[in-house]
Amino acid sequence: MYDEKEKREDKLNPFASDLRPKEEVLWFSVPKQPRLGFWYQAILYLVVLAVIGGIIGFSVISDTSLRPQEQMNIVGLVVGGVGAIMLVILLIQGLYRLFTRNRPAERAYAVTNERLLYRDKKNVASIPLEHLPSVSLFLGDGNKGTFSFGALFPMWPDVDDAIRIKHLIDDAQKKRMQRL
Repeated sequence: MYDEKEKREDKLNPFASDLRPKEEVLWFSVPKQPRLGFWYQAILYLVVLAVIGGIIGFSVISDTSLRPQEQMNIVGLVVGGVGAIMLVILLIQGLYRLFTRNRPAERAYAVTNERLLYRDKKNVASIPLEHLPSVSLFLGDGNKGTFSFGALFPMWPDVDDAIRIKHLIDDAQKKRMQRL
């Protein structure tokens, strides 16, 4: 079973809208979603800005037909324009993340009392526990592992506390078979 905190925060369950009546979530996981951090992107943009500014600055300054004041004006306009464009891009990305933060995760896994669920972007795949083939667990670093359910259901990579989850799946499958 998942703990009381998760029960209170059921809105965080990425499968809340996919559950059947009387279906209980025993466990779910939302692995870390791949995304570049804000500061990483900002530093990357500053590096790009410095490279563009350096290239344009060198080419304009090496042009002897322009006066020094004209050279500085051109470099300032170009670097300022590129910087403004990058700032607008960061602002748009920040607003996009703000308005899309409540979307379901792109990848998530769940064990219910009736089936296994897997979310991949907008699609949800499920397999009833009574039709579940053998469950294979491949342990990785520490307590993480990858689950394989045969060719009919997607793998679950990077599952924390994998051995406990394997026992949870086995117990849920046994209980489901007893009820049928």
